[in-house]
Amino acid sequence: METGAHTRASDGSLASDDLEWVMESLSGDEADEISVDESSEDEITPATMHDELTTGMPLDGASGAELMPFEGFLDPGHPLYAEAIQATHKTAERLEASTRKIYSQALRRFQKFCTDYDFPDPLCTRYHYLPTIVMIYMYRVSVKTKSSSSAETIRSALSWHFTKPTMIAGGHPDNSWIVEVDDNGTLQAWGNPARSVIVKDTCKALRKEKKREHIPKHARPMDIQNLEKLLKFTRESGSVAPSLARWYQAVASLAFYAMARINEIMKLRYHDIHLGLSRRSLHDPDTEIRYGFFNITNRKTHSDPTTTRKYYLHHLPVTEWACDALVHVAAWVEYAEAQLHHSWRDGDFLFPAILREKSKPKPKKRRLEAGAAPVKARSSPKPADLTRIRIEWGVEMSPGAFNKLLLDLGKQSGLLPPGSAKVNRFTSHCFRRGGAQHRFMYADQLWSLRLIKWWAGWAPDPARHLYRAVKDFWPEERSNFPSKVCRIKKIAEFVRERYNDDVDRFEQILIGRTGKRALRINDVVKEINSIKIEEQTQATA
Repeated sequence: METGAHTRASDGSLASDDLEWVMESLSGDEADEISVDESSEDEITPATMHDELTTGMPLDGASGAELMPFEGFLDPGHPLYAEAIQATHKTAERLEASTRKIYSQALRRFQKFCTDYDFPDPLCTRYHYLPTIVMIYMYRVSVKTKSSSSAETIRSALSWHFTKPTMIAGGHPDNSWIVEVDDNGTLQAWGNPARSVIVKDTCKALRKEKKREHIPKHARPMDIQNLEKLLKFTRESGSVAPSLARWYQAVASLAFYAMARINEIMKLRYHDIHLGLSRRSLHDPDTEIRYGFFNITNRKTHSDPTTTRKYYLHHLPVTEWACDALVHVAAWVEYAEAQLHHSWRDGDFLFPAILREKSKPKPKKRRLEAGAAPVKARSSPKPADLTRIRIEWGVEMSPGAFNKLLLDLGKQSGLLPPGSAKVNRFTSHCFRRGGAQHRFMYADQLWSLRLIKWWAGWAPDPARHLYRAVKDFWPEERSNFPSKVCRIKKIAEFVRERYNDDVDRFEQILIGRTGKRALRINDVVKEINSIKIEEQTQATA
């Protein structure tokens, strides 16, 4: 291909007739749809770690051997070679194993897409029109899945892949995409294609398209009323096994109380929680206060994976019995000991995996003879049988299995009416969002934004997180709480505009103005209005 024959964008992506050539290459057998199945059971193990590290390594042109980033100046006999290998492995483990698994699956699908249409392997070779191929693939996947998250996944996976030590070897930048013309007039690509302008613009366009459809991207929050209804169903209904009822009441109440991600709850061990503690009240020495606490290690936003944070469990008012985690968790621990005859050990999962016993298949009926009455139409699927379950004490329950269980319980309890839309379902994240909303807006004793930020382990942009937790209300919720949504939106936008999302600084200013540390939403909005009036008065003076 001649260099001057085509017009190209500044980031090296194709334009005009080059793009038409790519589209012609992709046209043809439209039945060859790409697979977007996320259900692969591939595991990231030490045995497969080397394959993951060497996927997409640069090749030695002479021998075809894979090059490690330090080869050429560190031979296998060098005293630092073994440490270099270990450092490369450790660098690849900077992401969680589950995230690496998702990224590896997405990269394999994109690699297959390119090879099916006779493009070079994108994981081993950089070429100047690679961002255009990524753009087409992201659009195709988003259309197939009807979601922009799949396009975001492939962009993140490529960004992760091209920041590996094996891919930045040779001076490739990891935060930009550069296309240059060498002395022979050939286009040479450098860097990370996920950082190209065309890829970033495609992701923005796909996100905006989904926003226009008014479909919330985040989990539907579980409010206290729905949580009560769900726990009453598990406790009073005969269609749920007693062990599953105790287990689920403890998990749901603790996730709501702690505003925790479900994987943080499922990773808890028996030695992480301490129950049955007591102390004397500071205000009334004759009153004994019973409490407990639990520890969460390596929360998502912790920079140090060994960081452990302690959370205290206290009894809540009767109006909040559904999220009284101290009662429900203690009931589950005692039930496991007394009824299930389980002897707790420190290393046991506090909430082990729940497996469903498969019922025996019914014998197939014989086909009707010719002239017989027609077969009736297939009826709606029967509800899941939640009375036949098995507890695997040494196995951690996956978030996917928990979501499926939550979906079945939601349908049988009436929280999710039959035929409800997929976006209207509850997911495991609903307890985290619902707990934050409850403590900030609805509880008898409201919490400050600073406390919610610390308790939930949010990243340092709490105004954005808090507003996101309420802006995706469903229509019936918006009709019930329109004023609160507007007021929180006003607070979040004011903090972002005036204080660059520095909520701590904003709270210090409010404390200095009012002398109070606990302010309700109306008080905060009143102070914001006062600040704006003072600024206008000073501007006109």
